[in-house]
Order: sequence, then structure tokens, then C-alpha cells
Amino acid sequence: MKGRMARRIYGPVAYVVAVLYVFPVVWLLLASLKSENQAVALPPQWLFVPKLANYASVFFNVNGGGYLHSLGNSIIAAGGGALLALLFGVPAAFALTLYPSRKDGNILFWLLSTKMMPMAGIIVPLYVIARNLQLLDNIWALLLIYAGMGVPMVTWMMYSFFKEVPTEIWEAASLDGLGSVGILTRLVVPLLRTGITSSLLIMLVLNWNEFFVAVNLTYVHAATLPILISGYMSSEGLFWAKMSASGVMAILPILVVGWMVHKQFVRGMTFGAVK
Repeated sequence: MKGRMARRIYGPVAYVVAVLYVFPVVWLLLASLKSENQAVALPPQWLFVPKLANYASVFFNVNGGGYLHSLGNSIIAAGGGALLALLFGVPAAFALTLYPSRKDGNILFWLLSTKMMPMAGIIVPLYVIARNLQLLDNIWALLLIYAGMGVPMVTWMMYSFFKEVPTEIWEAASLDGLGSVGILTRLVVPLLRTGITSSLLIMLVLNWNEFFVAVNLTYVHAATLPILISGYMSSEGLFWAKMSASGVMAILPILVVGWMVHKQFVRGMTFGAVK
């Protein structure tokens, strides 16, 4: 009886929450198909003739180097930063698991504490370092910063995955003659690929949407998709329709990637939840 009542209550609530999450995306899509006057009209115009002119304008945006230019920069910075964070974070989490000590708690807390500092507090040192190294408006500088920002989070996530694996597996591998590198490459990667995939996707999404560092360290050559979107907010006004079109085009690649790996992502997020 209680189960039926719970389903009757939670079912409609879940639908309402789903609509609230989907509605902004639908609104963004509708605005991208309107003219600038229609996009800012009050009350909103629900009946209109859809047009793709905004998408063409974003795709061939001269001031921002075009959509493909910003897309390539986002792929390099977000994807490369996520992969580099995994390259350092996975071995770090593995070392904390394979060689535990009384200092592990302090190390993990220190890693977590690096995420507590607001980016506004470190953006000036980052800017000065990038300027002195002549790396302003350089996509590789953005990649390295994203990687550094991601290592603590990847270490925390992968540490939780490693702790779910019975220690007997690591001990058996050591008895079979595998060293730390062999265990990491031949055992960890196949065994925890769902966790690695989940961590990679989370870091990719975070890097893909990152704006504050990019807007302070890039201009044109290294401009990512969030910078392309912000380019439609200028002294001449706010171009809502074009901004919406650029937002849709920025969301689409990450949606495709998320859909391709969503099964591995769900499995990774529920790893160890059911014994």
C-alpha cells in the first residue's frame, strides 16, 4: 500500500522535475529559430516561421573565427585536459589504494581543498604566469590549466572506485609477478573502464562548459565555444537569437558524446552500489 502511494506521489513529481529541466533547452531551441525581434518579444511568440539564418550566422562568425574554430579549441582544451587529468589522477588514486597509509586522509583532504578556492582568487596569478610565458590566447595553456583543475576531482572519483575492488585482486596480481605498472595497465584499465569512462565524461562536461578562465586568458585564437556564445553580448546590444543558436550548437556535441557513452556512465556511477 505504501509502495503504491509512493509511486502515485513520486511519479508526477518526477515528471514535473523532468519538464523543469527540459524546458530551458526547448526555450533555447525555439529562440534560435526566431528573428531577433521575435526572440525578445513580450509576450513570447509561440507561433512563428522557423528560420536557420541564426545558425548560418554563428557557423560563419568572422569575429570569433567561426563555429568550427571554436569547436576545435573546445575539443582540444576540454578533451585534452580531461585525458591529461586521467593520466595523472588514475595512478594517484591507484597509489593511494595500493599503498595505504595514515596520511591518506590528509592527502585526500588537501586535494579536495584545492577545489574550495574560488577561481577569482587565482585567476590573477594564472594570468601573470601565462603572460610571462607568452601563453595568453594559447589553447595549450588552457589545456594545462583544465588538466590541473581536474586532477583532484579525478583522483577522488577513481579512489572511490578503487576502494570498491577487493584487495585480494591486487594481492593476487602481485603474487603472479605483476608490478605496479603492470597492474595499472593490464588489470586496472580493463576492470575499471566504466569508472574511467565516467570520470572522463564528467571532466569533459566541466571543461566544455568552463567560462571564467577562458574569458580571461583567451581572445580570438584560443576562443572556446563559451567565448563564442558570449561574443553576441556586445556594446551594440544582446543578440538573443544568435546567442541561442550558438548555445544549441555548443550543447549538441556534448549531447552526442554523452548519448554514446551513457550506458558506461550509468554503470560507472552505480559501481559498487549493489553488492
